This record gives sequence, C-alpha cells and structure tokens, in this order.
Amino acid sequence: MKTLPPQVLATFLAETRELIQVLQRPSPPRASLESRLATHLMNLASNAEALGFSLLASEARSALANHSSNHVSGTAELAARFERLLEREIERPGVIVREPTVEKEARVFLHPGDLMVLDRPGTLSTILGSCVAVCLWDADAGCGGMNHYLLPEAPANGAATTRTGDGAMNQLLRSLQRKGAVTERLRARVFGGATLLVPIESTAAVIGRRNVETALSFLRENRIPIVQEVTGGNTGMRIHFRIPDGVCRIDRF
Repeated sequence: MKTLPPQVLATFLAETRELIQVLQRPSPPRASLESRLATHLMNLASNAEALGFSLLASEARSALANHSSNHVSGTAELAARFERLLEREIERPGVIVREPTVEKEARVFLHPGDLMVLDRPGTLSTILGSCVAVCLWDADAGCGGMNHYLLPEAPANGAATTRTGDGAMNQLLRSLQRKGAVTERLRARVFGGATLLVPIESTAAVIGRRNVETALSFLRENRIPIVQEVTGGNTGMRIHFRIPDGVCRIDRF
C-alpha cells in the first residue's frame, strides 16, 4: 500500500463520486456518456494503481477497453468499490494518510545582473559595492523581488538588460505585476552605490552614484514609496530581503 498526501486522496474521492453521480442519472445523454465513461475509467484506473489497488486498477482498465453505454452497471460497481476503499483508507491515517510536507522557504543568492521575484515565502540575498539592488514587495499580494544591476543605463547602441538600471527596474516591476502585485501597494528599499577603494571623483564612484539616481528616479516616476535607502559610503554590504513581509537585514563589511 502506498502512502499519499490527504489532498491527493480527496481528489481521487471527488473524481470517483463524480463518476457515480453521472452513472446514477435517470437518463444520461448517450452521446456524451461514452466519452465521460472513458475519462472517468482512466482516472479510476490510474488512481487505484497509485494507491496499490492493482486488482481494481486491472478491472478498470479492462472496463476501459470495452466501455460503452451498455456497461454502466459494471462501471458503477467498480466506482462504488473504489469509493468504499478510499473512505476506509482516509479514516485510517496511521495506514495511508500523512500530513503534507511543508514547503521549505526559498533562499536565493543574486549575482550581478540577476533578478528574482517570489510569490511564496523566501529570502533573497546579495552582496553590493558600487552596484545597486532594489527590493520591491506587495505584502497584500504576498510577493516581492530584487534586482542587482551594475550600470545605470544601457549604452546608446545597446539594449537595456537586467545588468543595467533602466532594464532591471522595468523588468522587476513587470515581473511583480505578473505575480499579482499592484503598483500602488508596492514599497521599496534601495541599497548600494558605494565607493570602494577608489578616489571619490573616479569613474567607479560616479557610476555608483548614477546607479542610485536611476533607482530613485524610477521609483519617483512610478510613485512607489521608498521606506529605506542605504546608499553611498565606502563600505560594501550583504543584504537579506525577506518575502512577503519586506523585512531586510544588512551586514556591513
């Protein structure tokens, strides 16, 4: 006997009872009955096999090979037997029913140029210097996401990608909207843009500041409130962003 989660058993039982209801109708339409019998018998055979009821599964497959509207009574008997078996096993949790496994929290580390959106509990992490990461979340929709871009914008002759601020910000917003997020409910955290081991007016320092400006400008244009901004400075950081509540932990180094 195989062990299956209770929701699977419940699905099997619902399918079996639907078949029984079809067969118990006073005058089921003959035109549609045969195709419905075939579908239900196929489900019954596969469900019985999954539970280890090999004899019942074999009988259901045999009935499937010979199904027609003239075999209603035989099919009804098979379905009734399977219903009784399911009810008996569901009432014996120690034998077959087990609690469904709890899905582990997603934990994803983002490298430069990465972007990730989750619509289930999880933590997104990354390490930043002059790069910028923006965290957006919609607590009501239960989703959030993070990007990690290196440059403020694509070159004049190049396409915007998730490695550039213009592409990464647009892609993050669109991805969250596809998950059910509403722009008006989104909140933002902005991190990075530091100057590490270079003169304050060096190209790297300028890029860091422009990376930050790109994020802030995009958020203003889309009227997304910024609840936290930790940018600039001369130290790197590791951030851990939790979804769906938007809590963030920062480790400086």
